Amino acid sequence: MKRNVIIIGLSLIIGLAATWVALRNRQEPSGTAATENAPGGKMNRRSALVRPRGLTGNGTGGDSTQTAAGTSAVNRTARSWTGLDLVDADNLSDTDKQLVIALQNALDDDNLQGVTAAARKLMRSTSVPVRLRTATALSWFGTSALPELIEMLNDPDEEVADTAFTATLDAIAEMPEETEDEQREKAEMLAALIATLSNVDSIEEALMHFAGIEDELVIPHLEKLIARAQAQGDLAKVAALTDHLKFTKGEGVF
Repeated sequence: MKRNVIIIGLSLIIGLAATWVALRNRQEPSGTAATENAPGGKMNRRSALVRPRGLTGNGTGGDSTQTAAGTSAVNRTARSWTGLDLVDADNLSDTDKQLVIALQNALDDDNLQGVTAAARKLMRSTSVPVRLRTATALSWFGTSALPELIEMLNDPDEEVADTAFTATLDAIAEMPEETEDEQREKAEMLAALIATLSNVDSIEEALMHFAGIEDELVIPHLEKLIARAQAQGDLAKVAALTDHLKFTKGEGVF
């Protein structure tokens, strides 16, 4: 039952993400969304720093503290991640080798379509380092890669799922909040994401992203999330959501 709820929730946010990306791409050329809408390096605040197990640079010129304030091919090249230096080639299947090369080439060319085409295959690789690298590559493209990132939230490896989760939150953080419709859309995306979460730390991190949205748009989502968590018997989630609801209503603090 719980797995069915997660699958339904993931389907919902994938649908929302696909709609958001489609609308965004009608307004912006492919590949520009993530570069033009990452205020102050907000995107990838943690996932951009990931140096996953089994992944290494080529040892020259890389800066492990670089953030994703810019996502141009120049910035990515500065990391000195090239081809199969990303993963121990001896442990890869021939198919994974070819796809990793394609992923890296597309990443260096700032080619979202090429990255997502390779990523959709690599996210099903049996190699954890490959899937981790895939999530990291997708994180560069923010909202434009939301459908693929959201699919990776259910990865069986905790580090892969955490990387995808952080990148997903960072992508949602890029969504504008200037109009009521934009705030409503962002609130719906956050609520759909939170509905799939069970880890309290992840829930609380996601809840923080309601901060720039009007309270009257947030409160109905929180009430629905609490009702759902109660029906699932997830008391820890109920407590976290209730605390945030009280905080939003001005009835208490964390």
